[in-house]
Amino acid sequence: MVNIATPYLVNLIIQYPSGTALNNVNVTVRLESSNESRTETTNSSGEVAYNLGNTKEFPSGWQVGDVFSWVVIVGCCLYSHSFIKSVSIIYP
Repeated sequence: MVNIATPYLVNLIIQYPSGTALNNVNVTVRLESSNESRTETTNSSGEVAYNLGNTKEFPSGWQVGDVFSWVVIVGCCLYSHSFIKSVSIIYP
Protein backbone atom coordinates (compact mmCIF):
# COMPACT_ATOMS: atom_id res chain seq x y z
CA MET A 1 0.00 0.00 0.00
CA VAL A 2 1.02 3.58 -0.58
CA ASN A 3 1.44 5.85 2.42
CA ILE A 4 -1.02 8.72 2.43
CA ALA A 5 0.00 12.06 3.87
CA THR A 6 -3.17 14.01 3.10
CA PRO A 7 -5.21 15.61 5.89
CA TYR A 8 -6.86 13.05 8.13
CA LEU A 9 -8.52 15.01 10.88
CA VAL A 10 -9.65 13.38 14.10
CA ASN A 11 -11.56 15.44 16.66
CA LEU A 12 -12.15 14.03 20.13
CA ILE A 13 -14.38 15.41 22.87
CA ILE A 14 -13.50 14.07 26.31
CA GLN A 15 -16.38 14.30 28.82
CA TYR A 16 -17.67 12.70 31.99
CA PRO A 17 -20.86 10.67 31.43
CA SER A 18 -22.76 13.68 32.81
CA GLY A 19 -21.54 15.74 29.83
CA THR A 20 -19.09 17.84 31.83
CA ALA A 21 -16.04 18.57 29.69
CA LEU A 22 -12.64 17.38 30.88
CA ASN A 23 -10.30 20.27 30.23
CA ASN A 24 -6.51 20.21 30.52
CA VAL A 25 -6.36 16.41 30.10
CA ASN A 26 -3.60 14.73 28.04
CA VAL A 27 -4.84 12.54 25.19
CA THR A 28 -2.42 10.36 23.22
CA VAL A 29 -3.23 9.11 19.71
CA ARG A 30 -1.10 6.29 18.27
CA LEU A 31 -0.79 4.89 14.75
CA GLU A 32 -0.67 1.16 15.53
CA SER A 33 1.25 0.06 12.40
CA SER A 34 4.24 2.34 13.10
CA ASN A 35 3.78 2.94 16.85
CA GLU A 36 4.08 6.71 16.21
CA SER A 37 2.15 8.76 18.74
CA ARG A 38 1.34 12.32 19.65
CA THR A 39 -0.02 13.74 22.90
CA GLU A 40 -2.18 16.85 23.01
CA THR A 41 -4.07 18.55 25.86
CA THR A 42 -7.82 19.14 25.77
CA ASN A 43 -9.08 22.72 25.66
CA SER A 44 -11.66 24.23 28.03
CA SER A 45 -14.44 22.42 26.14
CA GLY A 46 -12.73 19.02 26.45
CA GLU A 47 -11.80 19.03 22.76
CA VAL A 48 -8.58 17.93 21.13
CA ALA A 49 -7.80 17.55 17.42
CA TYR A 50 -5.14 15.69 15.47
CA ASN A 51 -4.14 15.71 11.82
CA LEU A 52 -2.96 12.15 11.35
CA GLY A 53 -1.83 12.99 7.81
CA ASN A 54 0.69 15.59 9.03
CA THR A 55 4.05 13.98 8.28
CA LYS A 56 5.80 16.24 10.80
CA GLU A 57 3.71 14.64 13.55
CA PHE A 58 3.27 11.17 12.02
CA PRO A 59 6.25 10.70 9.62
CA SER A 60 5.03 7.38 8.20
CA GLY A 61 1.75 8.88 7.01
CA TRP A 62 -1.21 6.52 7.04
CA GLN A 63 -2.67 3.84 4.81
CA VAL A 64 -6.28 2.93 4.15
CA GLY A 65 -7.21 0.40 6.82
CA ASP A 66 -4.66 1.58 9.41
CA VAL A 67 -5.82 1.50 13.00
CA PHE A 68 -5.38 4.49 15.28
CA SER A 69 -5.94 4.31 19.02
CA TRP A 70 -6.33 6.95 21.68
CA VAL A 71 -5.65 6.86 25.39
CA VAL A 72 -6.61 9.30 28.12
CA ILE A 73 -5.88 8.98 31.84
CA VAL A 74 -8.28 10.79 34.18
CA GLY A 75 -7.32 10.56 37.83
CA CYS A 76 -6.84 6.86 38.45
CA CYS A 77 -8.73 5.64 35.37
CA LEU A 78 -7.40 4.76 31.91
CA TYR A 79 -9.76 5.01 28.93
CA SER A 80 -8.87 3.91 25.42
CA HIS A 81 -10.41 3.27 22.03
CA SER A 82 -9.30 2.22 18.54
CA PHE A 83 -10.71 3.41 15.25
CA ILE A 84 -10.11 3.11 11.54
CA LYS A 85 -11.66 6.31 10.22
CA SER A 86 -12.09 9.90 11.36
CA VAL A 87 -14.68 10.08 14.14
CA SER A 88 -15.79 12.37 16.90
CA ILE A 89 -15.94 10.43 20.15
CA ILE A 90 -17.89 11.44 23.22
CA TYR A 91 -16.77 9.27 26.09
CA PRO A 92 -18.56 7.76 28.69
